[in-house]
Amino acid sequence: MNLELLTLQYNTNDKLAPGWLEREDVNFYSAIRDEAGELAVSAGWKPWWSKAESQLDPENCKTEVVDLLHFHMSAVLKECFQFKEDSLDGLSAAELQNILLKRALADFQEAFVFEPLQERTNVDLVNDYLGDVLSMGAIQSIGSLLVLARRFGMDDAELAMRYIAKNALNNFRKTKNYKGDIEGAPPYVKLWDGENEDNYFVTCIINKAIDNAETLTYDEFYSRIAALYAEKVENANVATA
Repeated sequence: MNLELLTLQYNTNDKLAPGWLEREDVNFYSAIRDEAGELAVSAGWKPWWSKAESQLDPENCKTEVVDLLHFHMSAVLKECFQFKEDSLDGLSAAELQNILLKRALADFQEAFVFEPLQERTNVDLVNDYLGDVLSMGAIQSIGSLLVLARRFGMDDAELAMRYIAKNALNNFRKTKNYKGDIEGAPPYVKLWDGENEDNYFVTCIINKAIDNAETLTYDEFYSRIAALYAEKVENANVATA
C-alpha cells in the first residue's frame, strides 16, 4: 500500500459522492458485502440448491479483490475521520485530506497479514474477510483483505498496479460517456470487440506489463487504455461506417 492509491481513492470519492466522509448514505460496508459476494462466486461458491456449475475463476478473483480494495480503502479513510480528534476541527479540506491519508497509510502499513490454515478454502477466506469487516471494521480487517490478495496470487506490487489500472479505466469510462450523460457525445462501448468487456482488455494490459516486468503509472495505464479503445472501437467503427 502506498500514498498514491489512497489519494486516488480519496479524490475519486470526492468526485462521485461530495461530502462522503459525513454522509450516512455512503455506506462502504454494504458495498464491501456485495463485492465479497461476487468474489465468493468467482472463488467457486454456488447455492447448493442451484444446478449451476461451480468453477474457480482465478483472473476474475483478482479483479474482484481489487474492487474490494476500492471500498476497503474508502471505509478505512471514513473510519479515520469518524474516530477524529478535536485537532481535526477547523482544518481546510486540503489539511483534512492530508491528515486522513497519512493515518490510513499508517493503518495499512501496520496491518498484520496472517497465514491462514491450509484447510481454509478460497470461499472460507472470503467469508472470514467479510465477517471481520462487519464485526471489527475496516481498519482492524486490513490484514484479512491482504490475505485474500495473497491467496489469489497478488503481492503488494501487483495489487497496487491492478488498482491503478482499474482507477484509470473508471476515469476513462467517464470521459467517454459511460453513463450517456454527455450531450452530443457517442455512448461508451463496453464490449470493445463485440464479445469481451473492457475489463478483459485492461487485464491483458496488466498481464503484459507483469510479463515484461514493467511498473506502469496511472498516466501510462490511461494512455494504453485510450489507445486500445481507439483501435478496437473508434477506428473499427470508422472502418465499417
